[in-house]
Parts: sequence; structure tokens; C-alpha cells
Amino acid sequence: MIIKANSMGTGKYMNIRGKKLYVETYGNLKNKPVLYLHGGPGESCYDFSFLQKIKDIQNPMLLIVGKHDVVTCEKQIETFNKDAQNGGYIVFEESGHTPHYEEADRFAETVMHFLK
Repeated sequence: MIIKANSMGTGKYMNIRGKKLYVETYGNLKNKPVLYLHGGPGESCYDFSFLQKIKDIQNPMLLIVGKHDVVTCEKQIETFNKDAQNGGYIVFEESGHTPHYEEADRFAETVMHFLK
């Protein structure tokens, strides 16, 4: 990610539910930040799910999922597709759980098209 003068990009370790996770915040200073939690699927996130809240989100959403993803199950995709008011999803045929690495060029083009 390119950090510009009007952007933020910071990271630090935090104690979340008794687990030490690395947290990064990115975004444009004029908008709400995006928060990334690093540390894997540990106990601190065992019951963490956005699925119940998807229907309340008004902003456009795009779910990008790899066809060979062993982490994101089909039920999650179906729930997202059913409940998202302004959402859609794209399946990357040659990817698993990390289409942003496995099909990086297509991923970048897809995200840029969605953001326009």
C-alpha cells in the first residue's frame, strides 16, 4: 500500500481478549480507518463475525473470495450475498484464501474498478 501525505498507516501490538495481536490502521485521514488484526485465528477472535451485521451496512461492499479457500465457507458467502443490501462478490478461480497474493494483478484491477 502506498502511504500518501493525507493518509495514515500505523501499527502496534495490543492486548485483545488476553492475546497479543499486531494491529495496523490504514486509511485516508478524511474517512474512517480500516483496521487489520494480525495473529491468525486465535482465541481472541473465536467468536468474531461480521455476518450478523452485514444487513445493517449501507455502504457498497465487495467480497472477494478464492475458489479454493479452506477458511471461508460457502455458507458465509451465501449469507453475505443474501444479507448485503448493497453488496456483491467475486470468486477468483485460481486462488485460495489469499487472492490478493495469488492473483495480485486481477485483485488490484477488481478493487480499483469497485472503488471508482
